This record gives sequence, C-alpha cells and structure tokens, in this order.
Amino acid sequence: MNYNRIVVHTDFDGLISALLLRRLYGPLEVIFMDPRSIEIKAFQSTPQDIIADLPWPGAGLWFDHHATNEPNAAKGTFDKNAPSSPRVIYEHYKGEHPELNEYMDLILAADKIDFARYTEEDVRNPDRWIQLGYTFDFGEKIEDDDYKRHVLNLLETQDYEKLFMDEWVQRRIKQHKENLENWRTQIRPRISHHGRALLVDLTHDENFPRGNNFELYIMYPEHIVTVTVYHSKHEKNHYKISCGNNIFCKDKNPVHLGELMKKYGGGGHRYAAGCTIPKEVKDQALKEILAALNA
Repeated sequence: MNYNRIVVHTDFDGLISALLLRRLYGPLEVIFMDPRSIEIKAFQSTPQDIIADLPWPGAGLWFDHHATNEPNAAKGTFDKNAPSSPRVIYEHYKGEHPELNEYMDLILAADKIDFARYTEEDVRNPDRWIQLGYTFDFGEKIEDDDYKRHVLNLLETQDYEKLFMDEWVQRRIKQHKENLENWRTQIRPRISHHGRALLVDLTHDENFPRGNNFELYIMYPEHIVTVTVYHSKHEKNHYKISCGNNIFCKDKNPVHLGELMKKYGGGGHRYAAGCTIPKEVKDQALKEILAALNA
C-alpha cells in the first residue's frame, strides 16, 4: 500500500507520532486534526491515510491508545494500555526498524507528557520537552499547524539544541509563560468545589488565558478530579468539557473518565477525557457529570 498522508492529533503526542511515521514512510504530508472533527465527520480519511492518536474513520493504517476508541480490522496497532501513541508505533515497528531507537528520548517524553507522569517539581519547573508541549494550540489553527510543521522539520534534523534556540519556539515558550501568569491571577474566581470534584467554569470569557490545570492539583490537593468547561474553538454555540484525575493520586477516582465522557459523545482515557456539548445542555450535563463523579 502506498500512503499519501499522515493524520495526527494536534498535541505533542501527535507530533512525535508524525515524526516516527515520516521516518518509516518518508516525507508524507502531515495533517493535524482534533478528534471532534473526525467524530462529526468534518474530516474524511481515505485508505491511503495513516492515522495516529485519533479515532479510526477508515484509514488504511492506524495507531492509537485511547481506551474509548474501538479496535478494528485496520492494519496497525491499538493498545489502550500504552502511555502514548508514539509508544504504540515504536512497539509495532521496533523489531524491523531499530533506527527508531534514535528517538527514544522523544518517545519517553511523549509517554511522560501524554500520561501526565509528573511530579510536583515537573509542574513547578517543567523540563524543555514539557515546555515545548505547552506551545501548541493557542493560536489560530493555520498558524498553529504551520508552527507544528516547523517544529517537526527541526525535530527531523535531530539537532535539539537548535530546536530550542529557534526564534519561533522561544517566542511561543515565552508566550505560554505570560499566559500562565495571567491565568494564575484570574483562575480562582472561576473555581467551585463539588465534593471530590473541582469545577473550573471558563464559559464567561472566550479569551481566558491558557494555563496549567496540573497546578490546581497542588493548590487543591483534597480534590481527586477536575472538570473544566470552556468555549469550543471550532464549533459555534458549543462548549468543551475536559475531565482529568488529580495526577498525584490518579487511582483514587473509581470513575473511568473516558467512559463517562463517551455518554456525551466524547471519550478518552481512564484518567483524562473530554467531550463537546451544545451550550443549552451545559447546566444539565455538568449536574450529571458532577453527580457521577461523587457517586
């Protein structure tokens, strides 16, 4: 089979997946896509596509690890226990392609970032790979995608010092730090406490600064799960809901977040998941979700 495109998620996990797949299949076009666009069929794949870290809508080759996505007959590998999509790709090809070992530092970084294997020190003083992961998806999609392709090209040189000295990368890291400071000064009034859960409601401000919810687990260690609701960037009159277990005590929450979000048309992992809902059902949906998390 000759493949024409690589389609991956918009985050660090997706970017490193694209890096590995281009090493294996050559410099194919890379498309960055969010899961919601696939769920509502705004994106159509073909048998000539390779898809990673996303639901499978009919591509010829597929690699994924999201617990709520369904295994299928496509070529590739689905492993819901893998910490990242690059890990799935690496395990699938490592026997025949030992050259993928050259990217082990990046695969380990993807494992850590996507599975949120962070210590408090990682949250307070993130290393350079974690900082790079924070630089995606806070601009317009066209600019964001251009930036990710730029980073991908730099990663392919394997000159990581050059990558982190790059002007565009440095500018984005600085912008994230500024956004984070603004988030810290504004986040507390948006927070309410609901038993085990911490609710962060950002629906009153479409341009609320992007922050770091992992810091909330340090600020409010008594809560075992966070529910954040905010405006959808891609669907008018819709909100996105993101749920995440406290990363310092993930197993205290007995609720499988991916299965919970699947009830609202979303999905994800046991410890982190999300969905998109019409604005008019927000109050009822949050009432049900918070009740489920406190049952």
